Amino acid sequence: MKALISFDESSHVEQHTADIDIVPRQGDFFDLPDIGKHGPFPVERVIFRLTRTAPGIAKLEVPTVGPAVLIYLGHSIEQPPSSS
Repeated sequence: MKALISFDESSHVEQHTADIDIVPRQGDFFDLPDIGKHGPFPVERVIFRLTRTAPGIAKLEVPTVGPAVLIYLGHSIEQPPSSS
């Protein structure tokens, strides 16, 4: 499923899109190693995007184009440097 991931402004990390299999829940920690040395981010909100199949019909579906879920992350939790 396509996800749009928004980071806290203080992290200075731009929004990312990613394919994810398991959607995190509020309170989980989310870590993306490809964004640099930022630590894990707490998940603040998860919003699923749903669309109506046709006007006036009560059936909703995940959109086939664009992100299906929006994930908002909080302040980065800095990890202490590893001692090797």
